[in-house]
Order: sequence, then C-alpha cells, then structure tokens
Amino acid sequence: MTNGNQRGGSTRQRARRRFGNKKAGQVCKPCAVKQRMRRRKAMAQAALAHTKNVFPNGAGNQIKKIRSSGGNTNIRTAVARDKQGKYQVTNARVKQIARQNANALAAHRAARAKMTGGGNCDEFGAVAYDFLRTTFPKEKFTLVGGDGHVFVIIGDMQKDPPSQWVVVDGWVNEPEVVTFDHFFYTFSKVKARSRGDTRDYGTEMRRAGLGLNEKGKARLKDRMTRKKMEAMLERDSKRPKDERIFWNNDSPRRSDYAQ
Repeated sequence: MTNGNQRGGSTRQRARRRFGNKKAGQVCKPCAVKQRMRRRKAMAQAALAHTKNVFPNGAGNQIKKIRSSGGNTNIRTAVARDKQGKYQVTNARVKQIARQNANALAAHRAARAKMTGGGNCDEFGAVAYDFLRTTFPKEKFTLVGGDGHVFVIIGDMQKDPPSQWVVVDGWVNEPEVVTFDHFFYTFSKVKARSRGDTRDYGTEMRRAGLGLNEKGKARLKDRMTRKKMEAMLERDSKRPKDERIFWNNDSPRRSDYAQ
C-alpha cells in the first residue's frame, strides 16, 4: 500500500493539478470543452434524426437510395426543386419572405424539401440548418458549401479550432456525427449564419400559401421503371467524374475514402 505522497501527492493535490485551483462554480478549461462538445454532438444527433424523418428514403442523387426507392427519391427531388409552377404553389408573399435574408432563403429550400420529402445535399443541409437555428438559439450554426457539397457546422468558426466544429451531414447513406477535422469534404463559401435568428420563416411561408398542387402530390407517389432508372444511372457514370450527378457516399468520415 502506498500513501498519496509516494504517487504524486494526495488525491486533493492531484485533482488540483488536473483541474486547476478553481473557485466554487468555476469549470476547468478542458472540462468546458468536453461539455461544449457533448452538447454540440447531441444537437447534431437531433438534427440527423430530424433529416431522417424529412427524407425517409434518402437523397435523390445517392445511387443506392435511388435504386432502393425505385427512383422515387430522384422524382421527389425534382418536385422539391420545381420553380416553374408545375408541381408547387407559391405567391408574391412567399417570395417576399424568402428574400429577406440568407436564413429565410435556406428556410424556403427547407420548407419545399419538407413538403416533398425530396432533396440532395442542398436540401439536407437546409433542413438540418433550419432545424438547428430555430431549436437551439444559444449555439452558433453555419450553412456552408461552394465546392459541390452543402452541410452544416455547429460551433464558433471564428474562435474554435476545426476539431471543435461538429458537422451535420444527413446526405450520406450512413450519417453519423463527426468533427470537421475528420470530415470527408471541405467548403469555400458560407451560405448562412444563424446569428441568434430563430424566426420560423418556413412556417410563415406555408401559412402564406406555399404548397403542392394536385399534380405535385400525385407525382410524389411515382416510381421509375427499372429500365429507365438504370439508363439514367448509366448515362451519368460515363460523364467525367467532376460532372457526375449521382454518387455512392456511405460515410462522412475522410478516413473511409483514403486511397
């Protein structure tokens, strides 16, 4: 049996060295980081669960999801992105709300995704961002993209290191929470910052008249013939890699794509 001094001091002394000499109510810096990361990861899990509910069949440009849904994910994405009035109903008031700022624009994309259950990374990112922004007012959220992909970062990008940026990307086939230093993609553009804005623009737009017409509602039920679906995927596979539309991205982790 050894006493405390033989192994580096008493339990109290070791605790002080580990956590610092703190006054009551203070939290050591490493502990604060751990707590912050735990909160951010919990938020990310909630956002991933939310996107799963919005897009139960997956992304419209993920090959596995296209095949497993009989092409329905791709069809739903086309309905979500309709800007010609073929499937959607809109009006001047909806457009006025959507144009107010970057958060409203993201909410507009998210609202169209929610009413169709369709989308690619743009829609997945917008849905996650809109959920986080309106649910957790005290955290900082950033919608980023610009290099062929869109996703959300939880955390203060001005002050925190990338290892503390938590990524939300429900677009991949098997989503999980990762930090940016382990994420498989990068970005070059900030599309929106939460800045404490919790206004529910999406609900306002739906109340103002955003919706689907009867043709749009019916289109959501459609599926492709196997022949048509495979021909579409085959044409895309022959394009140069940087011009392809359809992908097979299972994991958000960079290590899973290492050569």
